[in-house]
This record gives sequence, structure tokens and C-alpha cells, in this order.
Amino acid sequence: MHEQDGRTLGWASLPEGEAGGAPGLRDAHGLIVSNLRQVAQMPRGRYVVQVPSEADGRPRARDRAGSGLEVERKFLIAGPPNGLGRCRATRIEQGYVAIDGDGTEVRLRRAALRSGAPAAGPPSVTTLTVKSGAGRVRAEEELEIDPERFTRLWSLTEGRRLEKTRYELPAGPELTIELDVYAGPLEGLVTAEVEFPSAGDADAFAPPEWFGPEITDDRRYSNQRLAAEGAPAAAEGRPLGPQPPPPVPAHEGGR
Repeated sequence: MHEQDGRTLGWASLPEGEAGGAPGLRDAHGLIVSNLRQVAQMPRGRYVVQVPSEADGRPRARDRAGSGLEVERKFLIAGPPNGLGRCRATRIEQGYVAIDGDGTEVRLRRAALRSGAPAAGPPSVTTLTVKSGAGRVRAEEELEIDPERFTRLWSLTEGRRLEKTRYELPAGPELTIELDVYAGPLEGLVTAEVEFPSAGDADAFAPPEWFGPEITDDRRYSNQRLAAEGAPAAAEGRPLGPQPPPPVPAHEGGR
């Protein structure tokens, strides 16, 4: 259901869950994905999206099997290491159209290569993404949208936005470290994410020494919470990461 300035906008009916019971997160996630194009064409305004969730707030493992999966681990970093000028760098602006308490989110993102960064792909991409779940393995569906639709939807993310520069560092034959240096209200926060082909690869990953503590399962450091609530360490008056990391090895840019 969508509510805009006190008015309800149409959304496809949610099917019943297994055995005629309450709708599960799989049903809600599939419903959101099936309506992404409808969402992208909605008139401007403020919306509330109500998404049913599992009793324990987490998607069942069997529910994830039919969706695109994102397997990643996330770490705190003390500060930007040396040598980032040689890396592929992307400026990212993202905001959240909707956030559910169980971790389901509808996200807008505009990603543009920074001037001078090694080019690989188009200079700017705008996307609408739905994610569900929390922690190391999440279901994810993404739809590229045109810049005009992005601009139309961006007003719906007010109060739930962040900006950062993402640097890509090689971490082996098939892995890339995505180092996020946040800006604006989150300035001073630096994190590293590594995405894996499988959960087994994630388990086997040995973080480099310059990585700080792992925050994969700390939902305070999820991007949706950072966008809506700010950095928890900053709010408590503590440093945002461990001190200090050594320089990263020399490299020739990301993937």
C-alpha cells in the first residue's frame, strides 16, 4: 500500500502465504519487484510503503533461493589509506524510498565515475533496487532507470540519504574490496565491503591486516540505518574506526 499526502495509491494485491497463512517476506519481496516499474512512474510526493514480514523479521533460507543474492562482508576502516588515486573511484548518492523494520528496503542510487578515475562502463548510472534480509546474505533485485525518473523519485528519499566515494581495490583473482569514504553528515566514516560468489567463499576470506572490526551483522552500520540515523559511533562521541591502518599495497586500479 502507498499513502501519498493522506491518499492511498494502488498496489497489486498481496497473495496469501504458504497454506493460506499470513504473507511471507518472499511474497512481499516478489510483489515489490513486480511493481518496480509502477513505482518509478508514480507522481511526486511522500509515500509510506507497508511490507509484511516474517514473525522473526528474517527471510527463510528457502525463500532466498529464487532471488538474486548478494553475499558480502563489511568492515570498519580507520581512514582512507594511501594510494587511492590509482583506484577506480565512483561518487555515489543514494536514498531510500522505503525502509521496513526487517531490513527490506527500496533504494535509489546515482553512481558517477570521478574525473580521472580509470574508466570502465558508462560515466553515470541511476538505479532502483529492492533488498530484503540482513547480514551476510541478502536477496537483491535491481532495475536501471532513466535520469528523469530518478529525479522524480529522489524527493521521496528526503531525510534518508547519504553520499560517499567508492574506491575499488583488488583483493585476489576474483575479489574486489569496495572502500567507501563517506561525506556530508557521515564524514569520517570509512568502511570496506567485499562481495563473494558464495557463502563458502565469504567464510574462507581472511581480511587484510589494515581492516578494522567486522560490522557485517551490526545493523547500525547498514547503509539504510546510516542514511536515516547517522553513524552510531559519531553519535556517541567515539572515533568512527580503529587507529590507524597501514597503507594498502600498490595497485593498478579495480575491476
